[in-house]
Formats: sequence, structure tokens, C-alpha cells
Amino acid sequence: MMRYQALDVLRGLTVAVMMLVNMPGAWQAVYTPLLHAHWHGWTLTDLVFPFFLFVIGSAMYFSLKKSESLANNNNVSRIFKRAFYLFSIGLMLNTLWMIPPNGVENLRIMGVMQRISLAYLIGGLLILCCRRSHLYIVSLLILVGYSSSLAWYSESPYSLQDNLVRFVDMSILGEAHMYQLRGIAFEPEGLLSTLPAVVNILFGFEITRVLNQATRPLVAVKKLTLICAITFFAAIILQNWIPINKYLWTSSYVLFTSAWATGVLLFLIWILDIKGRSKFAFPFIVFGLNPLFIYVFHWVLTVLYYKIPVADSNLYETMYQWILAGDTANKAASLLFAMLQLLLLWMTCYGLYRRNIIIKL
Repeated sequence: MMRYQALDVLRGLTVAVMMLVNMPGAWQAVYTPLLHAHWHGWTLTDLVFPFFLFVIGSAMYFSLKKSESLANNNNVSRIFKRAFYLFSIGLMLNTLWMIPPNGVENLRIMGVMQRISLAYLIGGLLILCCRRSHLYIVSLLILVGYSSSLAWYSESPYSLQDNLVRFVDMSILGEAHMYQLRGIAFEPEGLLSTLPAVVNILFGFEITRVLNQATRPLVAVKKLTLICAITFFAAIILQNWIPINKYLWTSSYVLFTSAWATGVLLFLIWILDIKGRSKFAFPFIVFGLNPLFIYVFHWVLTVLYYKIPVADSNLYETMYQWILAGDTANKAASLLFAMLQLLLLWMTCYGLYRRNIIIKL
């Protein structure tokens, strides 16, 4: 079985862009592609999280391929343990913003890591319990059932204020434990909207299975091109009724982002594994070796920047002001700040790479 370098580069590229969009110098001075869409629609930033789920699904192919349809105690226990650890790490990261301690009355429960943990749990159990054809059926049922539920709940199912996703989170999590989106309690990584995110993981798993079971790279490229095209046009047609919306993680958004992830993977396969032009691959491979560690590290680093007082401000804003050198806030300086932070994070990853350290759960 051929090991495709493109998979490793896609993982590192996704991690790099995630760090870049998370650490601007000033949120009021950010180029549009590096911000989420206001509500409906998409930007480059809106591709990052589903890409990350896609590469998680890809990694699950290699870790679970020998365990398909073997839902024994050992495999199920391993899935639950990893999901528990991921959720716990995410919850602890949320608590960092509450230092010094001031109670848990307003602690946000959900987040990126928490969604990953739940999607990983459900996706992993489905992979263990379902045959390949059944995974397709389950994925379709999830997307259709989710969209039908949203439409059933409200006459304006894709509005910010009146949607089933918000109702479920308000009922279970409580307003005080939810994210505040433009002054309204709404959880972008909500409980119900995690269900369609499972399909992004399953999509990454299946794409990787197709890729690795193909006899030759060109055969794989042809199959993936067909899958990518069908999925993309399905999303474009579906958005006439179900808008592409990252916050609600709509079914059209799942298809759209999965098609994009497959398309980028195809491009990387062509450049790296077929044409052999891999000179630019190394920095992304380094980034992708420790994705969990570097995500946690960048979160902790950001919190420290904000918590360390400097004069009348904090270290984060002070470093940004050094870059501005007295000018007013501007997008170029904000991007430069993010790129310098990205370089620092890469150097950290490179240090781990030099020592052959890979941190896993």
C-alpha cells in the first residue's frame, strides 16, 4: 500500500492556516478571507475546521482499518478514552480564560476540541460497527435527518435567533455556558450541529480508503475527481434550499467543504506523489506531525499573551503595537503579527521533529 505524502501535507497545511486565522494582531483589522462569513456563505477560514475533521477521518483509516466491523471491548474502549481526553482538554482550555478563578457560572462548555471529540466518538463507533455501504447510508440519513429537523422546527430554520440548534443548546447547556455571537447566545460548536460534522470525518475516512485501495495513483485520482465533482455540484444545487452556513453546519456546508478538501488533496497528490515536486512539503509535514500539541500550545500561548500585563495593556497588544510602530491598526500589520506567531509555532514543531517527538493520545 502506497503512503501518500499529500495526506501529511494536507494535515500540516490545515494546521498552519488554523493557527494563522486564530492569531491576528487585531480582530478589527483582518483581511476578509481570514474571517468567518458573517452568517450564510463562506470564506477561506470557513474551510479550516471541516478540513481538520476530514484529516482526522483520514488518520482514522490507518488506525482503524484493521478493526472495521470489530466493535469489541478493546476498540470501543479506545475510542471512548480518546474522545474523553479530547473533550476534557477542550474544557480545560476554556477555563484558562477564567484565570484568576471566578467560578464556573459562565464557563463555555463546548468548543473546537469538544466538537472534535464528539464527532470522533460517533464517527469511530460507526466505522467499527458499519460496513462500507452502510456508512454511505448512515451519512445520507444524518444529513437528510438534520436538515429535516431544522426545517420542522421553524419557519425560518436558518436564522440566527430562531433555529433548532440554538434551542437544543439553550435547553441542555444553558445560555450562560454558550458562546455569545453578536450579542446573542449561540454555540457555533453546538451539540445538535455536531451530528453533520460526523459526516466530514466519515468522508475523510472513505476518501482515504478509496485512495489507498486504488492500484495506481492515477486510478485514485480519477475516482476522487469524480467523487469531488459530484459532491461539489450536489452542494451547489442544494444551497438553493439549504444555505451554506458554517455556524449551523448545514448539510450543504458538509458537502461543499468535503468537496473542497477532496479537491485540495487531489491537487497535492498530483504535485507531490505523481509529479514528485515536494520541495515545499517539508514545512507542512513538520506542522502536521503534532497537530494536537500545537493546537493546545497556541491556545495556551494566546491566553498567556493576554494575561501578562504590560504597562496599561497586555503582552499581546503590546507586541502588535511594536509591529505597528505608531501607525493606526491596519490589516497588513495584523497579518504580519499572525505570520510571526505562525513562525514561532513552526519552530516549536521543528524542535519536536528534530528530537523525533510525536505527542499522541
